[in-house]
Amino acid sequence: MGVQIQTALIVAVILCAQIINLASADRRLEHRAAFIWLLSSFVLYNAALFYFGVSGEGRHFMLLSGLLAAWAIQNFFAHYLHHSSLRLLSGLVLVSLSTLLLLPTSVAEGPALPIFVAMTTLGTYSFSIWQLYRKALQSPSKTAKQRLMYLVVGGVLSIVLLGVDLLSLQGFSLPCIGQLFNALYLFVWLQAIQSERLLDLKEFLVRMLCLCILVLCLSLIMAGLVIWARDSLGWFVYNLLLAGLVIAVVFQPIQQFIEKTIGPILFRERFELGLHMEQLQRNLTHTLDLNDMGHRVLGFLEESHRFTHASLFLLDLSGQFTAHHIMGPIEQNPLNQLQGREFLDLLRKERVVKFNVIERECEHLNHQTLSGELLTQKTHLIQIRETMKLLSAQVTIGLLDGDRLLGFLNLKDDRPGGFISRNELNLFLELCAQLTAIVRNSEIQRQLNEQKRLSMIGEMATGMAHEIRNPLGAIKAAAELIASSPDETSPVESEEGNDERKEMIEVIIEESDRLNLVLNQFLDYARPFRGSFEATDLNQIADRVARMTQTSRGIHVELCLQKNLPLVMADGSQIHQVCLNLAQNACDALSERYGDDLENAPDAKLTITTSLTTTVDANANETQRARLTLSDNGNGIPDEVQKNLFVPFFTTKRKGTGLGLAVSQKLLQQHQSTLRLTSEPGKGTSFFFTLPLYEDEVRITQPEKAIAQEK
Repeated sequence: MGVQIQTALIVAVILCAQIINLASADRRLEHRAAFIWLLSSFVLYNAALFYFGVSGEGRHFMLLSGLLAAWAIQNFFAHYLHHSSLRLLSGLVLVSLSTLLLLPTSVAEGPALPIFVAMTTLGTYSFSIWQLYRKALQSPSKTAKQRLMYLVVGGVLSIVLLGVDLLSLQGFSLPCIGQLFNALYLFVWLQAIQSERLLDLKEFLVRMLCLCILVLCLSLIMAGLVIWARDSLGWFVYNLLLAGLVIAVVFQPIQQFIEKTIGPILFRERFELGLHMEQLQRNLTHTLDLNDMGHRVLGFLEESHRFTHASLFLLDLSGQFTAHHIMGPIEQNPLNQLQGREFLDLLRKERVVKFNVIERECEHLNHQTLSGELLTQKTHLIQIRETMKLLSAQVTIGLLDGDRLLGFLNLKDDRPGGFISRNELNLFLELCAQLTAIVRNSEIQRQLNEQKRLSMIGEMATGMAHEIRNPLGAIKAAAELIASSPDETSPVESEEGNDERKEMIEVIIEESDRLNLVLNQFLDYARPFRGSFEATDLNQIADRVARMTQTSRGIHVELCLQKNLPLVMADGSQIHQVCLNLAQNACDALSERYGDDLENAPDAKLTITTSLTTTVDANANETQRARLTLSDNGNGIPDEVQKNLFVPFFTTKRKGTGLGLAVSQKLLQQHQSTLRLTSEPGKGTSFFFTLPLYEDEVRITQPEKAIAQEK
């Protein structure tokens, strides 16, 4: 038996092992079916070559398996490159038909037809490697181009050595290593398909080194237990079974030991990442403060020097995802639900989004005729890809609490050869699960603190209101009596004295009214919600507020009301209170810039706008809501003031209570809404909020009422 015949059997066994490895993968892998077909065709060819070399029979089967290998090569590279050459397909069809016609003839018994089939297979292989080379030249990524060139060089060497094997079959004295090298080359492809990315040469060599050391260790175990008993069949079988049992037990520990020994030497940064990750998770165990959590995570990533970009985005109260902790530049912050809808939807579904996978799917669709669903799919993929570019994300991991996305962690290694291994990804999945628990617990803690604060305010307000309201009533009544009664003890009093007395009395009345206002607003803020939701005309409220503001402050209010605006589900009196408070604040802001006489200030502008808008909630559900915006062109609000606008008793006005906006925000929160603002110093401020449509609320609640009645 020749060396090449023995080699054919060894190669067939190695390729079978690769098929089992790939077929047993428990997740969906791109190109898996096409690559299994390629491996199977080479298994059949080597098995046929071995059988023919041993028995001298099966010549026709060997020729057909050679043709099958050519078709499998064409099919795999067409799938991988997303391109199929019509010339190559036409040539393969012509060669296949010719071979089938010549098989029954005497030509099949001579050397001409086997050489013809072998050259066809090598030609198909060569053409496919040439197409791979063209793709490498066109690759926009330097790293991807470099790794594709590794595959091209390996493919060229494989074709050359297979050609040498072909010459040795014709009687030339040449080494027969082509099939073995081709099996090794296919193993490189297997690793790339299982990793869903092209491997770096260093990474592949490390994997091969670990595999060789593992094989050597297991071979020594087998040899030590089997060879000494080769003269006794009983002992040989017994030791063979014992060796199998020992290998099954020690296989995983030996593999882990080898990887842990070699990994720190050649991949020092990645090895240290795992050690530091354990320390970080211990430090986060009792953390509830989100700011502290972000500092710890980003500090850990910076110290590890493993990534060039990282950012932690968390869902804020406005419904946007905002990153307060960033490493490396990013172009998008914050990310709202509409801008990143496709990206966020995929993140909720998959939890992990990889940029290279999205890019590969986009490239795959570029080579197809698109219409209908495929066109929509491509549009979504492009939007996801562009969002990840703006976020500087190579891999994004979601912080998922059930179906609710609380935030996400972006990671990127922008250096040549930078990638995130599967082991590293598993480490970050564990970390993100811990971050999700911290964010969830922080929300619960914040809700508990808010309930406690409101409870304390309620208790305080009840006692304080009763203690102060009665004296205030007496002071005001006395002041009003003095103001309306003549002074009988001083029939002759200077005009100056009368004016001073009246001024002091007016101060008493004004301050009494102001304290009463504070108490009323304080009670409004502290007491539980008491309102009735019903169909409400938002345009009508806006019009009434505009007329009242014009009457009280003299300013012309511009109304921009959407026609046929649907009714909203709200308590009309409370929404009117909110709008009136916003209008009064706007007039105060205009007075600071244009003076108190707003009636004669043509540049002062106050606008109330209503519109229909589409909003997206934290679960990416789209709903239509009515929106009211109140804008002024006053001095604007500085950023440091905006942070405290809704804090009770915070005010920048000399006579302000600091409760107006806090009460307005609370009333809107009872309406499942939030008061928001945009402001630019020197140009003005806009406050706005949205309310649910009446018809939508009725449609949602009717089934619930029906179920409740049945119960």
